[in-house]
Amino acid sequence: MHQSNGTQGKGSWLRMDPVQFSIIVPFYNKEKTLATCIESLINQSYPREGYEIILIDNDSTDNSPRIARQYPSVRLLQEKKRGAYAARNAGILAAHGVFLVFTDADVEVPRDWLANISNALIGDKCDILLGWEMPDCSSAMLQMHRTFVKERIQYTLQHKQFSNLVAATSNATIKKEIFGQVGLFREVPRSEDIDFVMRCAKQGYRIAFSDAITVTKHDIDCVYVMFLKLLNYGCAKSLYINEKFPIGTKLLSAFHALKFTVVFLVRRFPKSFLIAPCHIFYFTGYCLGKSGILGKEKISNLVARIDSAIKKQELRTGKRRSF
Repeated sequence: MHQSNGTQGKGSWLRMDPVQFSIIVPFYNKEKTLATCIESLINQSYPREGYEIILIDNDSTDNSPRIARQYPSVRLLQEKKRGAYAARNAGILAAHGVFLVFTDADVEVPRDWLANISNALIGDKCDILLGWEMPDCSSAMLQMHRTFVKERIQYTLQHKQFSNLVAATSNATIKKEIFGQVGLFREVPRSEDIDFVMRCAKQGYRIAFSDAITVTKHDIDCVYVMFLKLLNYGCAKSLYINEKFPIGTKLLSAFHALKFTVVFLVRRFPKSFLIAPCHIFYFTGYCLGKSGILGKEKISNLVARIDSAIKKQELRTGKRRSF
């Protein structure tokens, strides 16, 4: 299913260039997942000559660069300025593709991922195409939360409530020429993907979503990690989302967000209430940031500390609980 925002697209959407897609993957100390990610990108059903893979080493200190060098068909860049968005910007500037496809080094994509992206771009004639991600675990709570996010994106685009947009550079395709007109990503710790897509929506670029474009996030393999990430997302959104909307737009968006949530809870009752803990962590982070109680510097430090806790959890061995 494709969901488009219905706004007028700018320019042609698919051209017969030799390299149609540039897949951009930043990484920092991802030796445990990088090989799986690269192999899933190389082994696509889409013609190999039609896309390039660009890896950007963000000054890793583990074996990640050595792993990347084992794949001669992949372009390897280095960006010493720390931050995923700085690394993505380096990839954007080096890319040859008409469309830039963003994903993460802890992601595994299915074999038809790029073919599905190509088909969706042709069908929707869009400038930005969003997919979605699934956690690498069988947790009913996380599965329900991801379903909630997927359906919320569809609803948001259908009703053109762009201040409620959710986007992730773990699974997003953006026409390269947009970066020449809107600018590169701001080099902030988090949430620039959402802010960038909001900027594009306000400028009239056509945005679509396809639930056929799905990736697996290997770093989300237990509820504990998801809770930490949601707390971080909430804090980061309060700090780093720059796009401003009129008060009337915000109120209308709040109404739509509430309406969608209520309908979702009723339609999928009682399992839908499994998402409640996820929302509690997200809104706790958001309210901490917006309230100003801790101050911007302390919230920024909290975001960094949570990131550190997530990385430590990723390095632990042994089976984790998925409840």
